[in-house]
Amino acid sequence: MPGLDTVRISDTMAFFMNLLDRHTTKTIWALAWPTVLHSFLQTFVGFVDTIMVGRLDNGVDAISAVGMSQQLIFVVMVGVLAISTGCTTFVAQFYGAGQHEDVSRTVAQSLLMALALGAVVGVLGFVSAGSLLDLIRAPDEIQRLGVSYMRIFFGGVFFFFFGFISAAVLRGAGDTVTPLKVSVVVNVVNVVANYALIFGAWGCPRMEVAGAALGSVIARAVGAVLGMYILFSGRFRVRLQLARFREISLSLMGRVLRVGIPSGLQGVVRNGTRLAFFAIVAGSLAGRCAIAAVTIGFRVRMIAIMPALAIQVAAVALVGQRIGQKKIDEAERFGWGAIWLCTTIMTGIGLLLFVFAPWVVRLFTTSPETIEIGATMLRFFIVGQTFAAASIATGGSLAGAGDTAPAFFYALIGQCFVMLPLAYVLCYYTRLDVVGVWIAWVTAEALQLVLILLRFRGGEWKTMKV
Repeated sequence: MPGLDTVRISDTMAFFMNLLDRHTTKTIWALAWPTVLHSFLQTFVGFVDTIMVGRLDNGVDAISAVGMSQQLIFVVMVGVLAISTGCTTFVAQFYGAGQHEDVSRTVAQSLLMALALGAVVGVLGFVSAGSLLDLIRAPDEIQRLGVSYMRIFFGGVFFFFFGFISAAVLRGAGDTVTPLKVSVVVNVVNVVANYALIFGAWGCPRMEVAGAALGSVIARAVGAVLGMYILFSGRFRVRLQLARFREISLSLMGRVLRVGIPSGLQGVVRNGTRLAFFAIVAGSLAGRCAIAAVTIGFRVRMIAIMPALAIQVAAVALVGQRIGQKKIDEAERFGWGAIWLCTTIMTGIGLLLFVFAPWVVRLFTTSPETIEIGATMLRFFIVGQTFAAASIATGGSLAGAGDTAPAFFYALIGQCFVMLPLAYVLCYYTRLDVVGVWIAWVTAEALQLVLILLRFRGGEWKTMKV
């Protein structure tokens, strides 16, 4: 069938032309690089808490209390992630279509949902802080310190949510530089406030672990105030009108959540399966050294994956705006461009980490066995991370069109129905031990990439109505 062959050749040529389109990749990177720096700064806020409390007399317990508390807090952020993802998609599409009144309506409804969620989460978190720490078997002293930390955090959870939403709104409109500037201010305030309140400097009360929480809340409050000023001022891409808060549109809220909830559920799946992943590793012959290796691997991955997450943000904005403008071909070009750019960058990072894996692990430990296991594990993780990065970029392109449900289902299939059972079998019923767990990780990431690429190439997202 010559006609079919011609179509296939044409599609292939068009695909590679997209990969070589420098204008497309430059546009994507122009939006992505501020988000990379923003992500580093967001991570740095948590590092500051950990580093400073580690210098207290009860440093080990203090670090454990902050670490356990933050792990529980991450679960809470899934709710605001659902709101922010849907909000970003709608803002991108409405902004691209020039429907600025609808942008304002979307932002107002998203903030109202964040306010309601913050009220529920704040009260429940404050009341149940001790029970949550008890649930993960925190020792008495760690639980005592952790309760004070969590109660202060939950008391100021509104600030975290409002800052999160304001940044998501600006990114949806294609402004990634302004959230970066806000994040710089938040980090400076966080360092100063934490130091003053943890150690009682400059006439402030010495609050130790509780001071770390209060310092972070103060910093996030500054970030929320700046975010609201930016949205209301009319000097930036999005102008929020106070009158919009008098309107409660359940239909628009429902549309935002319909797009955003799958992303929130995807976060639940990934966090839940990682707990099970740790449990399988803990039962391996390598035991404690393997657990330490995985902990190191996840910390390295958290930093290394940031460019992919930034490109995902750029893809949501660029694809969403082009769809709003009814420029579907441009939306597709930006989607493939994001996938190509992400894969290229992450492959380069991966090659460096692959070569220097033993030295990277030595930054965290001096145990020879952990270094040996960790280097092997890190190399498997790097291969899997390249697949995961391409999946993240593809998911961002689909999210720009409001097609978020497939990424959740593919994560469910890959993580729950492939990775965990395969890891269990290969670890406990073959001689591979923990190497079998690493193989299962890579297999699941590769499967998810194939599934989500097929979804994007299929083109159903082009006709979606959100």
